[in-house]
Amino acid sequence: DAQCVQECIKSGSSYALVVGDKLYTLAVKPQTIAAFAGKRVHIEGSLKDNTITVTAISEMQHNMKM
Repeated sequence: DAQCVQECIKSGSSYALVVGDKLYTLAVKPQTIAAFAGKRVHIEGSLKDNTITVTAISEMQHNMKM
Protein backbone atom coordinates (compact mmCIF):
# COMPACT_ATOMS: atom_id res chain seq x y z
CA ASP A 1 0.00 0.00 0.00
CA ALA A 2 1.46 3.34 -1.09
CA GLN A 3 0.40 5.21 2.05
CA CYS A 4 2.08 2.63 4.28
CA VAL A 5 5.28 2.90 2.25
CA GLN A 6 5.29 6.69 2.52
CA GLU A 7 4.83 6.52 6.31
CA CYS A 8 7.78 4.12 6.59
CA ILE A 9 9.94 6.44 4.46
CA LYS A 10 9.04 9.40 6.69
CA SER A 11 10.15 7.31 9.67
CA GLY A 12 13.58 6.76 8.14
CA SER A 13 13.19 3.50 6.24
CA SER A 14 14.66 3.02 2.77
CA TYR A 15 12.80 2.13 -0.39
CA ALA A 16 13.03 -1.56 -1.20
CA LEU A 17 11.98 -4.01 -3.87
CA VAL A 18 10.42 -7.32 -2.88
CA VAL A 19 10.78 -10.18 -5.37
CA GLY A 20 9.31 -13.39 -4.03
CA ASP A 21 11.09 -13.99 -0.74
CA LYS A 22 14.01 -11.65 -1.57
CA LEU A 23 14.35 -8.04 -0.44
CA TYR A 24 16.55 -5.51 -2.22
CA THR A 25 17.32 -2.02 -0.92
CA LEU A 26 17.03 0.63 -3.65
CA ALA A 27 19.75 3.27 -3.98
CA VAL A 28 17.93 6.14 -5.65
CA LYS A 29 16.82 9.69 -4.86
CA PRO A 30 13.54 9.42 -2.91
CA GLN A 31 11.75 11.92 -5.17
CA THR A 32 12.59 9.71 -8.17
CA ILE A 33 10.83 6.67 -6.77
CA ALA A 34 8.08 8.16 -4.57
CA ALA A 35 5.42 8.01 -7.31
CA PHE A 36 5.97 4.25 -7.66
CA ALA A 37 5.51 3.38 -3.97
CA GLY A 38 3.29 0.35 -3.49
CA LYS A 39 3.12 -0.40 -7.23
CA ARG A 40 4.47 -3.23 -9.36
CA VAL A 41 7.52 -1.84 -11.13
CA HIS A 42 10.26 -2.72 -13.57
CA ILE A 43 13.67 -1.67 -12.24
CA GLU A 44 16.92 -1.33 -14.15
CA GLY A 45 20.25 -0.82 -12.45
CA SER A 46 23.25 -2.55 -11.00
CA LEU A 47 23.16 -5.05 -8.15
CA LYS A 48 25.79 -5.25 -5.42
CA ASP A 49 25.08 -7.45 -2.42
CA ASN A 50 21.37 -6.75 -1.71
CA THR A 51 21.35 -3.17 -3.02
CA ILE A 52 20.20 -2.08 -6.47
CA THR A 53 21.54 1.24 -7.73
CA VAL A 54 18.57 2.29 -9.85
CA THR A 55 19.13 3.75 -13.32
CA ALA A 56 15.52 3.46 -14.57
CA ILE A 57 12.12 2.64 -13.12
CA SER A 58 8.72 2.23 -14.72
CA GLU A 59 5.34 0.93 -13.63
CA MET A 60 4.51 -2.53 -14.93
CA GLN A 61 1.43 -2.91 -17.06
CA HIS A 62 -1.32 -4.94 -15.35
CA ASN A 63 -1.27 -7.58 -18.09
CA MET A 64 2.50 -8.17 -17.90
CA LYS A 65 3.71 -11.39 -16.32
CA MET A 66 6.80 -11.52 -14.13
